[in-house]
Amino acid sequence: LTDPLHHGSFGDYVARAVYTPEKIKVVTKIVRILDRRSGENDGRSMDDILHKMDIAGRMKHENVAQLYGFVIEEMTCYMLMEP
Repeated sequence: LTDPLHHGSFGDYVARAVYTPEKIKVVTKIVRILDRRSGENDGRSMDDILHKMDIAGRMKHENVAQLYGFVIEEMTCYMLMEP
């Protein structure tokens, strides 16, 4: 991750990055996942994240950034999007 672009609610964080295998420049949206077991509520629910990714993955419009893919790791979702 390089330049931070935005820091939002629910722990959302957006930064420029390079997707290493293909050396593609991307924007990475980092979203914390709500941990219901610990009681922490500073993240988004998994259902909310999956719903947003489903919509973003199906959107095909010149004014909407294309979702390339995502990774979920240790209660954090990394969405790789067109810059």
